[in-house]
Amino acid sequence: MTRSGLSTKDVSFIGVGSGAPGMTALERKEVDALVYFDPVATMVEKRKTAKPLVDTRNAAGAMQAFGGNYPTACLYTTRKFIEQNPETVQRMVNAFLRTLKWMAANPPEAIADKTPKNELLGDKALFTEALRNSRGIFSTDGLFNEQDAMIPVKVLGSYDEKIAKANIDIKKTFTNQFVLAAQKQVK
Repeated sequence: MTRSGLSTKDVSFIGVGSGAPGMTALERKEVDALVYFDPVATMVEKRKTAKPLVDTRNAAGAMQAFGGNYPTACLYTTRKFIEQNPETVQRMVNAFLRTLKWMAANPPEAIADKTPKNELLGDKALFTEALRNSRGIFSTDGLFNEQDAMIPVKVLGSYDEKIAKANIDIKKTFTNQFVLAAQKQVK
């Protein structure tokens, strides 16, 4: 929004929830715009509920909207947990990287076939299409870079004064230590 010349005073932000609640609010015209990811993006597209202004499921759209890749599906924990449970963290990261590599090497149909039925959104074809549409946002190596890690800070800081004024040392907010180790362990 701010990248397109609007200010935070030009719109009102309200929380409507992600997934089905957000989509319902959009369909009922309770909101004029919605920021959403898959599978909602594919569902809205299929139902012709709204027209996407920017599709952030690909690198070009993410660059247009955010100025770069906006990390979303990540493993989050506290520094204390990492320090107290390094073996657990390493196993989690190994599993995450193994999954990313497997997803990169297989078509969406194969991924849907391995997905538990209760996670298929009640529609395997829709789930498969959502995977196909969002494939570009998944990392293949699991690594974070400083530039991408700064994108959420810039985006959130564009409308949240506290974040804009915060002196965030982004290098203290993530580590690639476990991913680098996983890359040596996961084939």
